[in-house]
Amino acid sequence: MPPKPKTAKTQAPPKPKAAPTKKEPTLVVTPLKQTKDTGTQVQIKLKPNKPAPFIAYQTVTLKLGTDTYVYSEAWSLQGSKGVFDTFLVPENRRDELYYSVVSMWIEPAPMDKTYKTGTVGEQPWGKAFGKKHTRPIPSGVDVVERKTTLRWDKKGKMMKPVEKRNVYLRM
Repeated sequence: MPPKPKTAKTQAPPKPKAAPTKKEPTLVVTPLKQTKDTGTQVQIKLKPNKPAPFIAYQTVTLKLGTDTYVYSEAWSLQGSKGVFDTFLVPENRRDELYYSVVSMWIEPAPMDKTYKTGTVGEQPWGKAFGKKHTRPIPSGVDVVERKTTLRWDKKGKMMKPVEKRNVYLRM
């Protein structure tokens, strides 16, 4: 019998290496804390904590006594230290119950031009960028939802705040 012909071994071509993917930063909202002037504050930043071209948006439904406010706010997260969302209830309203539901997420910059800086005491968003209407939450973003209840004692000192949080992916 004649010898078997040698066949060249064929190998599959090497798989191309996947291009490195740039991981999107995630939103970090620190726990609620009281301020010296009996207000509250959270810090808003990105993880990793590096400057990145993102905007944090939040929609707010706020009930103070019998009044309801519905609005949205925005902050640029392009600095590395993060920003603060501070809320202060006027002294003459501290005998009323405060309850808010806030949904916050990030979107690529630039900021929506319909958001304008407010004035403390005139707009519920104070010095932040805000507007009277809510912003639709885009699909596919992580959302941090905070439900906060605040009360004050008869001397106007804030009692311990109650805050409940959920983090979910908006489909």
